[in-house]
Amino acid sequence: PDVIVYLVDLLLATQLGAFGNDRPDVSPTIDRLHRDGLAFGHARSPSAWTKPAVPTILTGVHPSVHRVGARGFLDRLPPSVEGLPHRFHANGHRTGSFAASPLGSTLSGLDSGFDVAVTPAAFDGSIGPMGEATAEQIHERFLRFVDEEAERPFFAFVHSVDVHEYKRAWFRTGSSTDDRPYDRAIRQQDHALASLLDELARRDRRVVFVLLSCPRRPYSPSDSP
Repeated sequence: PDVIVYLVDLLLATQLGAFGNDRPDVSPTIDRLHRDGLAFGHARSPSAWTKPAVPTILTGVHPSVHRVGARGFLDRLPPSVEGLPHRFHANGHRTGSFAASPLGSTLSGLDSGFDVAVTPAAFDGSIGPMGEATAEQIHERFLRFVDEEAERPFFAFVHSVDVHEYKRAWFRTGSSTDDRPYDRAIRQQDHALASLLDELARRDRRVVFVLLSCPRRPYSPSDSP
């Protein structure tokens, strides 16, 4: 099967309907994945911020060993460290990375090892009011990758920052006065995810879809502009 590791930066489980949020319209797609799939209710991010967490997700090497992020933002994973893209490539899969955050790609050396690596620089000149590449933009590039060699299985790493950017002005406007910016950001991410899954189903892909997050810090619902 195809395999997608999909990382939603700063998404906390407690803010999803499946884990207690009383607003069912915020995350219906993610809630459905939780209901119909296999959920790990006590999973923990390997680090409190993105820079060390993503290398661990892609390699299985603990942050205390790979040390990416221990010294600063410019730390990079050595090319000699192999991970998921190398293993899937050896098994005959095409491999692609589609990251809206440089911490999950070039700035950490994590674009190495993939056949195709779409980094934040690919969206220069097309960034909208969110201030970063949106999940929809990332998905468009990813689906292009899927269609290029549709007969081959693929492994893809997708890193979205829509929820991470919840403090942007883009999420401060809405029709409901009690609708928090964080909920709006989750809703935007969830809607994009629904469209992506529909597109994969339309292509009749057999997919193992792994959804996870690496929270940067504790979040409180009152923590919003």
